[in-house]
Amino acid sequence: MSITTPFFRCVRPGRDGHYSEGGRWMYVTHPNYAPDAVHYLRAFEVLQQDFQRLLEYIEPADENESTYSFRCMEILLRACGEFEANCKAILGANGYVKKNELKVPDYRKLERTHHLSEYVVRLPVWRGLRAERRPFDRWQSPGGFVWYQDHHGAKHNRHIEFPKASFGNVVDAISAVVALLASQFYTYDFRPQGLGTSIGQPADGFELAIGDYFHVKFPVNWNADDRYAFDWQAVKSDPNPFQVLTF
Repeated sequence: MSITTPFFRCVRPGRDGHYSEGGRWMYVTHPNYAPDAVHYLRAFEVLQQDFQRLLEYIEPADENESTYSFRCMEILLRACGEFEANCKAILGANGYVKKNELKVPDYRKLERTHHLSEYVVRLPVWRGLRAERRPFDRWQSPGGFVWYQDHHGAKHNRHIEFPKASFGNVVDAISAVVALLASQFYTYDFRPQGLGTSIGQPADGFELAIGDYFHVKFPVNWNADDRYAFDWQAVKSDPNPFQVLTF
């Protein structure tokens, strides 16, 4: 069955497998698609700035992933908070309601609708083999994320589990936020074009992510029936050009 209008806060490729050909991604700019988008993008902008400041003290390299500190812990907790906030925003925009507080099993429903486990985030500067991250890869099988589980330990049992506030977990957590934003807004950051600065040039299927620092690779193995099959220029003038996801 063809998908003739986009879902709220859900980026998908067109029938040809491309995300951006012919301006098809521009549904993310519609004011009803995600009215509070700038709120989440601004929070990430501040988070990324603090992460880049951390890189002035911890060299991005394989051998430094176990480094831990209060600064790492601060960014880890905030990144995990942004992970939760974005998941809740997507679920809420699509009418998902639950009597109790939303938890990871609820967030995991986004794996089917957004293919989060297939997003790859790459750091443009890294020494070693761990520049590319798949922060949601554990959603391909039962189990949680080490970075998310560890942030709970560092937060609630710090005197014992402080080493879990590690640089490696920080990188994974902020990569998760990069992937979540890409899955909602593609690479559009709602700013005038040309204001960003970037390091390195994306290649090998990667694109410059929101924030102009990380690189992101989008999922490619969408089933034909799950791809968008609309012409946005023809749909955008409809009174209700969006639909809700079914979880």
